[in-house]
Parts: sequence; C-alpha cells; structure tokens
Amino acid sequence: MLHRLRLLGALAFATPARAALLLATLLLAHTALRLWVLPQGLGYDDAEQVLSAQTWALAYRFEQPPLVTWLAKLLAIPLGGTVDLTVVTLLRAAMLGALYVFLYLAARNWLEDPVASVVAAASLSATYTLGWLAFADLPHSTLLAVMVAAALWLWARLIERPSLARTLAFGVACGLGLLAKWNFVVLAAGFLLAGLAHPRTRPLVLSWRTPLIMVTTGLIAAPAALAVLVDHPSFAELTRGVLAPSPTPEATAATAWADGLGAFALSALAFPQPWLALALLLLWPARTRARAGTGLLGLVVLVVLLLHALLVPLAGVTSFPERWMIVPLLPLPILVLALAAPAHRQVQVLGGALVVVAVAVLVLRAGIGLTDAAYCGKCRTRVPAEAFAGALRNAGFVGGTIAVTDMHLGGNLAHHLPEARLVALGFPERAWPEPGLGQCVVAWPEGARGERVLARAERALGVSLDDVQTQRVEAPILGASDRVQAMAFRLAPGAGRCR
Repeated sequence: MLHRLRLLGALAFATPARAALLLATLLLAHTALRLWVLPQGLGYDDAEQVLSAQTWALAYRFEQPPLVTWLAKLLAIPLGGTVDLTVVTLLRAAMLGALYVFLYLAARNWLEDPVASVVAAASLSATYTLGWLAFADLPHSTLLAVMVAAALWLWARLIERPSLARTLAFGVACGLGLLAKWNFVVLAAGFLLAGLAHPRTRPLVLSWRTPLIMVTTGLIAAPAALAVLVDHPSFAELTRGVLAPSPTPEATAATAWADGLGAFALSALAFPQPWLALALLLLWPARTRARAGTGLLGLVVLVVLLLHALLVPLAGVTSFPERWMIVPLLPLPILVLALAAPAHRQVQVLGGALVVVAVAVLVLRAGIGLTDAAYCGKCRTRVPAEAFAGALRNAGFVGGTIAVTDMHLGGNLAHHLPEARLVALGFPERAWPEPGLGQCVVAWPEGARGERVLARAERALGVSLDDVQTQRVEAPILGASDRVQAMAFRLAPGAGRCR
C-alpha cells in the first residue's frame, strides 16, 4: 500500500509544475461540481457577498472587512457586472489557487526540497476547514489564509535580503490581510514580537523598516476601520460582542477560563486534521533534524498561538471556531516537512496520501449533493429562493426595495430579483444601494420574530406597514419534496420612496 502511495505521490508531485496541474484540476472539478451539479442556492457567506456587492462601500458590517466583496465586484466586471453564484464560485477557486501558490513560495524559503514544498502547500487540501468548507463557504477566511501565506513568504524574503521594495511589499500584504479579516492583526503582532525575541531578526525590527511597514499597513486598512468606527464608536464593545457572547448567569471566571482554554486546545488540535495525523504517521521514518532557520518560523507560530490563548483571560473568549486557527497554524505543514530528510521517499508517500484524500473529498461532496437532500445539514444551499421570488412577483412586486434582517434570505432574493434593491438592516445605511422610487417590501424567514423585523424596517425605511396583511409562501427545499422552507413578507400597496 505504501509503495502504491509513493508511486502516486511521485507521479503527482515530481515537479512543482505537475503539482500545479493536479491542484488546478482539483479546483476546476470542485468549481464545475458547484456550478453544474450541486443545488443552485447560495450558502450563507455567498449570499452575504451578493447582498453586499450591490454597491461599493468602505465597510459593510463590522464582523467582516470589505476586501472579499471588492474582489467579487472586480471579478464581476468582465462577467456581466453582477455578483452571482458563478462569480463567487470562480473567486473561491482563484483564492484557493493563490493560497497554494503563496504557501509553496513561503515553503521554498525554509525547505531545501521543492517536492517537500509542494507537498506542504498541498497539505491544506487535507484539512477540514480549507479542504472541505472552503469549497462551499468561508470566503473571508479563505482570503485571510491567502494573505497569511503571502505575508509568510514576503516576511521570509525581507529577512533574507532587506530592501525598500520588500519592506513596502510586506507592509502592503499586512494591510490587505487586515482588509481580508480583522484578526490578521494577531499575526502582525506575532511577527513583531517573535522578531524582537529572535537575535537574527531583532536588528531588522529595531530599524526604520518597522515604522514604514506600520504606516503602509495603516494607509491601506485605516479607511475601512475608521468607517466601522463612524457607525460603532465603541470598537472594544463590538469586539467583545464578536469574541465573547454573554456568559450564562451561573458561569464563574474559573469555569469560563476552563471552557475557553479547552475550546482553544481542541480547535488547535482539530484544525490540521486529518493531514497532521497522516503526516506524523507517514513521515516518522523520514524524521531528521529541523532545517536551519525554521526555529524562527516556529517561534512565530508559538507566539501567535499564545496570543490566541490570551484572548481567554483578556477578552473572555469561550469559543474557538476552527477557522480561527488559520492565522497561527497555517505554517504548520512547513514546520512538519522541515523535520523530514530532503528527497526522502516518505515525502512522496505523504503526497500520494494527499491525492487520495483530495479525490475522496471530491467524490464525497458530489455524493452528498446528489442524495436528494438526505444529508444537507442546515440546507443553506437548498433554499427555494426562486419560489420565494416568484411569490413576490405574483403578489404584485414589480420593483423597488426589499428590506431583510436575514442576510442569507436577502442574498438569495437578490440573486433571483435583479429588479429589486435589497436592504440589509444589519448593514450601515451608507452600505445600502442608492434609494429610488418603487414598492416597499419587508421579508423574513418563517420562525423569525416578524413584529420586531417590521418595526425595525419601518424605522429604517421611513414607511408604515401597519395596515398591510402579512403574506406567507412555502416551498420545498431544492432536491427534496418532503422538506419545506417558508418566508413571510409584507408588500406596501402602490409605489413610494423607501429611504
């Protein structure tokens, strides 16, 4: 069995060009599967992009910076100008491709063997977060991973040969990293602290280059951050709301810390699986002393992990989603491969195992997508938005404003109602599309508190829907006639101007 894996790995990873062809084929297969085989509903994050991309804005909502939306809008220009399922799917494939490229470039700075470098980059395809979820969700986290890999590469180049161009390039990468996801700041702090602690990089950190990097980063990220502060003056309060939901009344500081540290440890262990288990098992015969210089990379990983752990006592964090481990643990494949002897056959065995895992993931995703929704979980990509849009048209909607509090519903409606202006009430008003004449509609998924949604919409849009009857539409989810979803809405008679 190991011999067959080695042959498969040698075939797939003999050269970086072959590995690139393999990974490109994998991305194209997942893209084709999403566009032409799987249900055509939008997932939660994709719906957010369709909803946000109705306009240009410095910030759409506090939780996520705007760079992904900007990239989607730019990609849509040659594809008709509208951000839809095709655009977000192609963007996802492009981001994952860029992730593999940047991580390979970063690995080449620490690994002597180019085969080990491509295997390190390809290792991400055998993790749950980036090898499964990222093909259908997580656009912000995927872009964060791209910028983490790019920053690792540019940081290594800056250490190798400091220059003004490399200093500015690293600052740009940090600025774009913050615009990808705010928690990139933890990696930036890790670079700074690890650089100060290590004798090799301390003179570089204590030079004029650090202020220049900070200024470059700030010039790129500050406008979006300031736009958030305009709408939310208490940045610290908003951060606590995202990081640490309100504790239960019976919780104590000790139990909260225990829960938080336990969640942190579990997330750090789970994020690199199943790749890490395969790597430790298959590379054990190839183990050797770590490559020179990888201690500095390991120090960065250690520092960033520690900064994440400090969120427990400092911010009251009690939950650590696995995607948070992208920032500290993305370099882990490089560190593990650095412990394997160069050109060792076991590296090829690991490469063969990665190919098997990648193909199994592709087959599994296709199988789940074709099982008549028997295993669709929350069924986010199976929302019957076309039926909901048809019900609005049958009720008399011919164009105007639709206000929603649910981004998933709103993005799916925007996808099927190009004549509508979708307003997400959770977004600041400056991120709404320009107002215009037309009908006013408030829509919400069944199960939401309709009275609260209506009150919020009426205040935001400056209309009254008290005398309008609530209508309800029910439709089977895509691919399953026995499971239904429902939407309620109120449509104001006549036309007016919604704010």
